[in-house]
Amino acid sequence: SKDVDGRLHVADVPLCRESVDPYKGSEIPGYRKLGLDAEKIYHLWRPAEELEKALPSISGIPVLRKHVATSAEDHKGKDTIGAIGTNARWDAPFIVGELVIWPAQDIEGIESKEKYNLSPGYRYLPVMEVGNFNGTAYDGKMTKIAFNHVAVVEHGRQAEVAIDSVEELRWAKIERALLAI
Repeated sequence: SKDVDGRLHVADVPLCRESVDPYKGSEIPGYRKLGLDAEKIYHLWRPAEELEKALPSISGIPVLRKHVATSAEDHKGKDTIGAIGTNARWDAPFIVGELVIWPAQDIEGIESKEKYNLSPGYRYLPVMEVGNFNGTAYDGKMTKIAFNHVAVVEHGRQAEVAIDSVEELRWAKIERALLAI
């Protein structure tokens, strides 16, 4: 919905999900110390229990136009387009919450589906141990996750983590349930 001043408010948005996703070695914290190849693709698992522990850190963080670490000392005002609410919750396999987007140009990009995927930015401690999550092999897992921001991007790494209509999200949830049968 939009408020009287045209700002976009979205409830029940999937902000992050438990999944195994590809990362270049250079994107993994401490990759050199871990002996990882900077250009090789590694598959990392974001475990549910780590996401649940990280829930408090996602409340009130900025929504940005692009991925860039931000802090009170280094606020990215020109890139900040909104904020995450304070009601985030775990709804397996997602962290779900609310967000608000302020600038009209960014709202237009979301509504036209030009740029509506979400990509959370966070710190984490990688533990490089192979395993398997729901039939998908991984090279390591993320632990001690702490959220910094959520970026609105054209193509996100995590499936179904996007600003979508409630109806589309409901159908996606039904599809996931049917696949689990």
